[in-house]
Amino acid sequence: MRSRFTLTLIDTARANLDSLPEADKDTREVSLREAIRALTPTLRKLERRGYSRQKLVELLAEQNIHVSLSSLKDYLGDKASKRQARSQPAGQPTPTPAASPQASSRPESRPAATPVTAGSREPRDGGNASAPNGSGRAATTRT
Repeated sequence: MRSRFTLTLIDTARANLDSLPEADKDTREVSLREAIRALTPTLRKLERRGYSRQKLVELLAEQNIHVSLSSLKDYLGDKASKRQARSQPAGQPTPTPAASPQASSRPESRPAATPVTAGSREPRDGGNASAPNGSGRAATTRT
């Protein structure tokens, strides 16, 4: 097998490949994700008409497009609810701005103090050095 090619050969190959017509739709294949993406407007319309996602899975199977309910939910999922679910642990209420007055008045947040174990204490500077975080306050750790 060759590993080196002339520029003329590459130019000829490019010209020949560029001149090929679009692939026939009967032989052109797409992934399941791409198929659902192409069908999304129709599936959304069916949802607005009252069809459940489980029923959509059944209707797609009748068309020889086999997709699981979980995959269909993933492909059609609402982006806003996905963002909220990812940012909030299960069972935790969504915090409101009033619940955290410090968060709204100060844009930066300090990380939680790391627990110090007996043998891993570092010497403290007594708070006299300037803070490396640019806040003007020395960072302290709680024990």
